[in-house]
This record gives sequence, C-alpha cells and structure tokens, in this order.
Amino acid sequence: MAHADDQPHRFRPHPRGAALATALTAATLAGAFALAVVPAGGQGGGIDGQRAKVRALEASLLQVNGEAEAAELAYGAADDTVRRLERRISDNAGQQKVAATNFALSQDRLAQRLRQIYAQNPPSMVEVLVSSGSLTSAVDSYDMVRRVADQDRDIMEGFAAARTRLAELRVQLVEDRQEAGKNRAEAGRRLAQLRALAGERQRILGAAQSALSGMEAAAAQRAAIADAQRRAAAAAAPGATPEQVTASSGPDPVPTSLVPASGSQGAAAPSGSGDSVNAHLARIAQCESGGNPGAVSPGGDYRGKYQFTRSTWAAVGGSGDPASASEAEQDMRARILYERAGPGQWPVCSAG
Repeated sequence: MAHADDQPHRFRPHPRGAALATALTAATLAGAFALAVVPAGGQGGGIDGQRAKVRALEASLLQVNGEAEAAELAYGAADDTVRRLERRISDNAGQQKVAATNFALSQDRLAQRLRQIYAQNPPSMVEVLVSSGSLTSAVDSYDMVRRVADQDRDIMEGFAAARTRLAELRVQLVEDRQEAGKNRAEAGRRLAQLRALAGERQRILGAAQSALSGMEAAAAQRAAIADAQRRAAAAAAPGATPEQVTASSGPDPVPTSLVPASGSQGAAAPSGSGDSVNAHLARIAQCESGGNPGAVSPGGDYRGKYQFTRSTWAAVGGSGDPASASEAEQDMRARILYERAGPGQWPVCSAG
C-alpha cells in the first residue's frame, strides 16, 4: 500500500528549527495515539507471549469441543438405551395381559371338564366292559380321559409359567431402565458442563485475540514513531540534506495495510465539503467490498466494508473484528483514517 509520504515532495527551504519542531510534534502526537491502542494491563509477556497464549487457548478450545462432541454421542447412546427399554417394558405389559387372559381361559376350561366328570357317578368296571365290549377298549377309554386331563393341566401350567417369566422379566427391565436413566442424566450433566466450558473458553479466546490485535497495532505504531523520531533526528543533525528536512515533516504515521501494495499511489483527497469525502468513501467501499459491511477477503486479512486489517482498525480506535462492527462505526473509522492519511490508504479503489 502506498503511504502518504511516498508522494513526491517539492523542496521548500525553511529554518531547521521549524522543521525539527514539526517533526517532534508529529512524533509526540503519534506517541499519544500509540498509548491509546495499548491493551489495558500492559504488554505482559509481549506479543510473542500473547500469541502463545492465543495458540494455547485455541488448542484448549479444540480439545473441549472434541470432548463435548464425544459427550453428546454418549448422551445420545444413553437416551437410545432408555427408549429401547421403555419400549420393551411396554411390550412386556402387553404380553403379561395376554398371558393372564390365557391362564384364566385355561382355568375355566379345566374347571368345566372337572364339573362334567364329577357331575355324574363314575361308571363301574362292569359297565365300562359292557359298554366297550372288551377289556382293551375299556383301558383305551381310561387312557384317553387321562391324556386329556394331562393336556389340560400342561396347558394351564404353561400359561402360569409364562406369566411368571413375564413378571420376572418386567422386574429386570424396570431395574435396567432405572440404571439407564441414571447414565443418561450423568451424560446430560457432563454434556452441559462441557458446553458451558467451551463457551467460556471461546469468550476468553476472543478477548485474547482482541488483546493480541491491539498489541500488534501498538507495535506497528511504535515502529512508525521510531521511524518518525529517526527522521526528526536526521533533520536536526548538522549537515542534513534538504530531502531529510522535508521528510521529517511528513504526516503522522499510521498503519496502512488495508490492501496489498500494487504500486499505485492512489487518488488525491478531494477538496471541498465533507459530502465530497463521503461520496469518495462510498465509491471506495463499493470497489473494496461491494458496500458489504460483513465482507471478508478470501485470506481473511481484509475485513468489512472498507477491508480494514485488524491492526489498522485498532489504530483508528476500533476494537474486535471490523466485519462485526456496525456499518455506521465502519463509516466513522474509515473517515478518521481518510482524514488522517488520505485516500492513498486504498491505493487501488481510491483512484476510481
């Protein structure tokens, strides 16, 4: 990106003292601006330490999110188990009703047979022999009656055993359902804790990233201040060249990395009313982002309606992500940068 002091200067002789005063004034104003963007609480471990902190927080957040995903799967599995057992308990209840009905029917059937048998006096052996005609037939008749009675008894006992098994199964299913419910509740508590932890880690990470952006902006500003002071010292030194004297009175240094450098110097700032500046900024925004306040470049370096970098955004008083700020604030910050350093901060789009 082209800087305002990259524009060709015409040498105008002036007293060396006036040049030095101008340079020192610029450095003082830039120094005050740099102090304004240093994050509260000081540098701490410096930019490298803050970057390490951000990386550690990112890794921690990634781990917590992974644990939360695993906890969500565990909760889903526990919930499926509870639902499956509830369905089996419901099926068991239906089967118990059927078994009870069948048992009652078998009891009635057996009772009817017994009533029919004992409603009349049992025949004597002579009567059986006379009616059957032979001893073999009589024995067969008694065997048939005995087999029918045995079958009725087996059926009734089978229904009774089935009813008992279903009752025992229900007890086991209810116990399993209670245990599965406890597991689901524990998985739910774990999932809620991890989600809350992930939210807190995200908040801390956002604050750390904002602090890092401010520190980087302050570091860039301090470098610019040091350069301004170096130029001022060079201008004040005996034997300074006219070019050094002229260079020492350049504009206040500000970060100017809004777009990649393209060799273009950008258009000159329009003179006249504030409406002209606003119109020019509107054309710049349309060129940079199509006028979209939430626009983000493919690489993520340039953000918002005017495609600020985070460091430049912080340098003009912004905080957080430029693309997340309101459009009115983005317009205001762009106007501040425009008035401070001119439209050359957008070397490509300001030419339109």
